[in-house]
Amino acid sequence: MKQIWIAILASTLVLAGCGQSDAPDSKTIDDQPARAAGTSPSNAFIDRIDRDTAYAYVNLERLPSHVIDKIWAVNDATSAANDSLLDALAEDDEVSTEMRALVAEITELATREGWENAGLHANPTYAIHSVSLFPFVHLELSDNDRFEALIQRVEARLDKPLPRRDVDGVSIIWFEFEPGFGIALQHSENAATLALIPDDPTMLARLAGLTGPALPMDVKTLDAFNAETGLTAYGSGFLDWRLLVAELLNPDSMLARIGGSEALEQLRATPACAVELDALTTAIPRVVFGYSRLNASNADFLTRIETSPAIGQGLMPIAQAPVSIDRPLTGLFNLGMAFDLVAAREFGRSMVDGWVENPPTCPAFEGIAENAATLQQGLNRPIPPMITNLQGVFLAADELEMADNAIPAGGGTLSFYMRNPQLLVGMAELFSPAVAELQLQPGSEPQKVPNEALPQLQ
Repeated sequence: MKQIWIAILASTLVLAGCGQSDAPDSKTIDDQPARAAGTSPSNAFIDRIDRDTAYAYVNLERLPSHVIDKIWAVNDATSAANDSLLDALAEDDEVSTEMRALVAEITELATREGWENAGLHANPTYAIHSVSLFPFVHLELSDNDRFEALIQRVEARLDKPLPRRDVDGVSIIWFEFEPGFGIALQHSENAATLALIPDDPTMLARLAGLTGPALPMDVKTLDAFNAETGLTAYGSGFLDWRLLVAELLNPDSMLARIGGSEALEQLRATPACAVELDALTTAIPRVVFGYSRLNASNADFLTRIETSPAIGQGLMPIAQAPVSIDRPLTGLFNLGMAFDLVAAREFGRSMVDGWVENPPTCPAFEGIAENAATLQQGLNRPIPPMITNLQGVFLAADELEMADNAIPAGGGTLSFYMRNPQLLVGMAELFSPAVAELQLQPGSEPQKVPNEALPQLQ
């Protein structure tokens, strides 16, 4: 199993430049005219995605050149931070020799120069999606010959050719991580396709482009999704829990055919699982994510967990607190969190009480059934007034650096939002004479906390 997670990580690292390239997105970019909705985008991979895919992330448009230049500049300045992760992966005893050779070349892709020298497009179109839940990634190339040279360098490190599969004359490179399971890679004139799949003729043919979706995705569907969710053509996606669970429970799916998972077989064999998982995915049907704004200095990435109306109404009181990041943002970075702990407890009680009265019987929820009563007891305990008094926090950091003792040092403003601010002030004065000397009053100007008030941070 560890090999599978290493494979997933390796896939992510291979595509790091793709992720870096699409980082900011927006609907309002002055120097790039908007593509009319429903018209053909520059992305040629859309028709390789199933309309009913469980998850996908796609860009319909490239980023403006000035944005790409900024992203790669930041990436190149921080690329050394990835080296330790790659080194650790290459030194892992469970990693195959082929994988170590691949990681060595991935290290060279950490900068824009290395990325482009490998034939990868610095501002690519791409698509990430599922085929029977297995991840497929399509990435645009700028130079297929250079990409082939990258493969040859990997083989030179091995002193032997990489394993390959031939599917009707299409050569597919195969990196095996467990018997019958691995990363498959196929590249052609202007694209590379990578997938984490079983060694199965049907999946290999799909990777090679010899077969395709029965009902492919189209531009109008993606444009409508972006319009509905407020996301942009520069990168958007979703994870549909309903489709994912349906595929997991489908006895005719590729997952079911390859077998090997007792947990999945148990889910399919237990009638209660279909009912209880359907209730879960009805409550939380989908997660959407992508970039919602792009300009010369801002890149906003939105992640939204969609819920049923009942769950949404239950969650709303938790966030009804007087703190938000919907304000002018200043300094190095800003972080805000709003919450109502009393409302959160009430929401938790409503959920847990149902589990106690009607425990789930699906093996996937065994832990919930076993611990529901204990959770109920915990939620019924009194919460100290100091905790229920807190409604949110907001941090505006002006500067930040790491001190020699590895403790962050810097300056800024940390605000606590309270129902009764004087309760917090009173407790602070009780524990710190330095704070008591400040003589804080409601409505007064903010005052700097003396260093001696927090000796544990000195």
